[in-house]
Amino acid sequence: MQNLHFDKVEEGDVLDNHIHTMQNTIQHTLAAIADGQANLKQIVECIQNERARVEFEFAEMKMRYDETSSKIQELVFHAQDAREQLTSLGQFPEKQSWTKVQKAIDRALELQTELGQAQERHSQLHERLDDLNRRIRLLGTFTSEVDNTLEELVLAGTKLEGTVGTVSSVLEMRELQDVLAVRTVEMVEDERRRFAEHLHDGPLQHLVSLLMKAESAYRLSSQSMELGVALDLKGRLNDVIGSIRQIVFDLRPPLLDDLGLVPAVRRYAAQWAEETGIETTVSLVGVETLLNHTEKVALFRVTQSVLQQAREQTDTSKVSINITYGAGRVMIQVISNGQEVKHGNWLERIEIGQVGLALCRQRVLALGGQFSISSALPVGTAIQVALPLSHSENILA
Repeated sequence: MQNLHFDKVEEGDVLDNHIHTMQNTIQHTLAAIADGQANLKQIVECIQNERARVEFEFAEMKMRYDETSSKIQELVFHAQDAREQLTSLGQFPEKQSWTKVQKAIDRALELQTELGQAQERHSQLHERLDDLNRRIRLLGTFTSEVDNTLEELVLAGTKLEGTVGTVSSVLEMRELQDVLAVRTVEMVEDERRRFAEHLHDGPLQHLVSLLMKAESAYRLSSQSMELGVALDLKGRLNDVIGSIRQIVFDLRPPLLDDLGLVPAVRRYAAQWAEETGIETTVSLVGVETLLNHTEKVALFRVTQSVLQQAREQTDTSKVSINITYGAGRVMIQVISNGQEVKHGNWLERIEIGQVGLALCRQRVLALGGQFSISSALPVGTAIQVALPLSHSENILA
């Protein structure tokens, strides 16, 4: 068994995968942006609540600060009065009782202590107010920054939503192109069929009629010149009829509609082998499945194109065609022992006029299949086509 390595993913599939990946990535990004917006709104709400709490505390501290300021002014006035009273008592100590002097001293000290405490409290309130004021400004800055971030996220989300629309349009266009490609193939095949029927029912029938008349003339004629003319005419007509029949078969093999893919491929391969002298085998693995019109035509045309490619390789001496029916798909593998066909760039192939395999590949991809070219060991080329089936009805059922 030869070791074959096939590309499992085609360029069209890769592009579609990239587009779907991009679309999923954008959708996840949009979801992340939405989550981010929700989180930022919660943060803004927390900041606003904290700012409201700090502003309330600032207002409360300010009121206590103002009350303390008034209290200090009052204590300063009373302390000044107590010092003046104490000074007055000290001018005539012999006239004052010790009890009165002691009370004046105690009152002055008490007022001074209370004033010091009030001033200390005033200083603490001032520092607290400064701290609260800084926090209010900082919270305001945070709120502005978060609001700006929210606006940027909204703008980014809007742009990404537009990108999602663009990507969706690209996907829709790709799907439309596939549909159009399939429809184009169907139209071409319908035209081939009509042309083949026209050749078969018109010119070919007339030529067959002429051939019968020539044979009749050959049998009835007794003159050698007429016999030679009739014989020449018969030979020419046979050649023309054979050519037209081959054209009809190439355009639309009757076996393809009557008996299915495998008999048509076997018949075509046998004729091709006879014409080219290249040993050709056709093998079937699995139970043949009833294919629809589009599937049969696509696989048969691929086989035709691959054999034509093998014919162009002068060193080809053997070709094997393997048809495999599996679960939900059919695969055709054509292996030739001639010069290896490089995978290359499909656009470059088309530009230099090698459109046969490129068109086959496009036809297969349009039907959701896979087309691959690889090296066959020990030498040669393996071309493989895998096509998903629209149904899996046994042809013998």
